[in-house]
Amino acid sequence: MVDSNRRVIQALKQHQQTLNCDNLTIIQKHAIQFCQQYPHLSSWQNFDLVFLDPPFHQNYLNQCCQLLTQQQMLHQGSLIYLETEQSPQNLVLPEHWQILKQNQAGQVYYYLTRYQ
Repeated sequence: MVDSNRRVIQALKQHQQTLNCDNLTIIQKHAIQFCQQYPHLSSWQNFDLVFLDPPFHQNYLNQCCQLLTQQQMLHQGSLIYLETEQSPQNLVLPEHWQILKQNQAGQVYYYLTRYQ
């Protein structure tokens, strides 16, 4: 789990302890920086499941999606859940990403995508 907010990291660590999730790694870092440094982290393997819920109106979602593909962080068939303020007609996904499901809750659009 990657987040830049110290309070979020503390809450995640408390949940990890409560749920006894020893195989969960929590990193305090900006997601863009994590993705950019990913190829140099030799102990990491590609992800099967990714949740992206970045701050809105900062273009982080597009950057993260592009980096996930460019840095080869995904397996073929990986699932990526996205939350964004971008409506379907404004959402630009990398090549080989397929929207499986989409919906809207208030001003938030959410998508389940697959990397093919």
